[in-house]
Amino acid sequence: THHHHHHHHHKHMSSDPLTTNPDASILDKHTWIFSSEAMKKLPSYVDNISPQEELNYRIDVISFIQALARKLQCVQLTIATSIIFFHRFFMLHSFKSYDRFLIGMTCLFVAGKCEENQVKLSDVIIHGRKIANSSPFNQNYPIPQKDSSQFQDIRLDMLKHERVLLQTLHFELTVNHPYKTLMDSMKVFNQSKDFLQIAWNFVNDSLKTTVCLQYTPVEIASAALMLASVYNGVKLDEGWLESKMKLGMNAERRVHEVCTRICELYAKSKNQKIKEKFKQFMT
Repeated sequence: THHHHHHHHHKHMSSDPLTTNPDASILDKHTWIFSSEAMKKLPSYVDNISPQEELNYRIDVISFIQALARKLQCVQLTIATSIIFFHRFFMLHSFKSYDRFLIGMTCLFVAGKCEENQVKLSDVIIHGRKIANSSPFNQNYPIPQKDSSQFQDIRLDMLKHERVLLQTLHFELTVNHPYKTLMDSMKVFNQSKDFLQIAWNFVNDSLKTTVCLQYTPVEIASAALMLASVYNGVKLDEGWLESKMKLGMNAERRVHEVCTRICELYAKSKNQKIKEKFKQFMT
């Protein structure tokens, strides 16, 4: 039934006002999937931040979130959820309106609660600021003593950021990730554990792009499987997107787009092998 549900969900999406109406920058609150037109009108662009700079801010803070999460020993699901929160937040706000590192810390703090992997606010503040102040982020946050009134002010400020984040997310805190689809798909694909791990890594990499704002978790999981199959030189069964992933007719094109977006990350990579393997996805 799980797959059937996804199929239905996907059908509903393609008739979504967001994907069919070209000027819809309105948000379908339940899916958080935006049209490519909406992606061209990000609040930061309106604020004269260039697309490259906007993307760099995202990539920068994502590696910040990952570093902080490692320090606080968060699980991968918490990290993924916090990164999705971050992408969604700056879909609706400009990078000039909010301090991106403070929002990054807030995303991790809130995601910890959602994924039952709670982190202490004071730890987020102290370690978050230490990491933000160090290379490569080189910020300049004061780190007052824990029992000082300055520290209390910072705590209150973080709680204010938390409210803004929750309102921006419409209190929608349950995030579906491609990981679950990947795990389920392994029951229907006759592939090794190693293959799953490679696909899993591609899902991790996808978090550094904005594909989560334009494609469903099933489409992203499918792209990860497609990349893993190319990477490993294995053929997946004919028609697998429809039969195994229960995706619709135009799925191939959309899944291919996700592959291309993930492969943009490798264009600058020193790893020649990966570039060679993914030639077909490199523009």
